[in-house]
Amino acid sequence: MIPLHPPTSCGDSDKPEMWKCTSALFYGAAITPGTKPPALNTWTMRIVQVHTQIKWRRFLVLKLTSDEAGRPTGICLEEVPYCIPEKTVAIWEVDDLGMPVDMTSRGRPRPYYHTKLLEHLSEATSQAIILKNATNDPFRPCFNLMRLLTQKKVLSRSGFDLFRQITQEQAWTFYNTPHPAYYRPSMRISRG
Repeated sequence: MIPLHPPTSCGDSDKPEMWKCTSALFYGAAITPGTKPPALNTWTMRIVQVHTQIKWRRFLVLKLTSDEAGRPTGICLEEVPYCIPEKTVAIWEVDDLGMPVDMTSRGRPRPYYHTKLLEHLSEATSQAIILKNATNDPFRPCFNLMRLLTQKKVLSRSGFDLFRQITQEQAWTFYNTPHPAYYRPSMRISRG
């Protein structure tokens, strides 16, 4: 499991188990501005988490680590300060990560915390799934991660299949930007 470096602003309340995954956002960026219709080439994803006490949001990006020859060797999570990349022309949302598949004994949805996400990402088999065909398609690791979360019963099959397209204005209005104290460098994930 990877170490986390909490910001000083929250003290002891900033622990992995305090961050709950709520949704995932997918983006398509145009190859060149002004192309009609805009051609999509750069796909990326944000994992959206919310702090359980202070309700601030943060946005994580799944990135690949590579060897000297450029072959993918592993994955890391990196926090970014904004929910929407520049020059974005398409946004899709997968809402309610952790719901309604994993239920508590009282029939309530079980939250999907950052600790569980790290546990899933640290497994060697999980990393192999995420890295499958990663060299041929830069978006493939994001797609593979969502498939993995479906297999782990974090995300329901219907939730995975039903992406909801939203506008930039909707994304900015709902997700806004996280508190600047929550921007931190990449978090490397070691294989378990």
